[in-house]
Amino acid sequence: MHIDELIALAGRRDTPAPAELPAEIATVLAALAECDAAHDEAQAAIAAAEQARRTLLLDTSSTGVTKLIAANERLAGLRLQLERLAALEPQLVARLRHLEAAQKEAAVERLVETYRSAIAAFAAAMRGALAARANLVRIRGVAVQSGMERLLGVMDLPSEQFPLNGEALATFLAGATSQLAHAIARPRPPELHTVRFLELHPPYRTNECAGFEAAIAWRLVDSGVAVFADPKRRPLRPAVKAEG
Repeated sequence: MHIDELIALAGRRDTPAPAELPAEIATVLAALAECDAAHDEAQAAIAAAEQARRTLLLDTSSTGVTKLIAANERLAGLRLQLERLAALEPQLVARLRHLEAAQKEAAVERLVETYRSAIAAFAAAMRGALAARANLVRIRGVAVQSGMERLLGVMDLPSEQFPLNGEALATFLAGATSQLAHAIARPRPPELHTVRFLELHPPYRTNECAGFEAAIAWRLVDSGVAVFADPKRRPLRPAVKAEG
């Protein structure tokens, strides 16, 4: 890639479509590698040109002077090339960081949409369970209406029930989806720290993970309810305020 192409690539400020980001990132990484290689090549050429120039300084003939002038021009050109490459590298790095940030945003959006789909699937399954539960009751009603109450003994509903009602489902879905509309604009704050629960801690079950501020995370860990999901990334323990 010619230096003019590298400069044009570094100067771009557009953000490609999410599907095109990996290819664009690869292009910038390749450009950075070429920039580094060209920088090393220019430094080596400058060292060789300076050595040749020192030799020509001792040649006072007209031919030697002509060669010295040419050597000076070549050396100036090489130094200009090196200066351009040095200025180009941080611009390429900035372009790379911009693309990586865009790729992360796209990944966040995909994950949010996946979670939204999972909530929809959960809602559909629960509504199906509600409908199936209602169907059990309906069939029992048909038996009574048909004068076959004696069948209720074999159609008995077990005393061991589990929570299943439409109002509770609606409340759950409203809570689960309330923040999704703003998830892209307001991603989870970086100061949250992930813990894994060792026992039931409503609304979380054993082995489920959740993020909390450092003070709350440490309180859960210290109480034995949870552990840090990644001990290497656990936060600093909050300072304890001295009592006045």
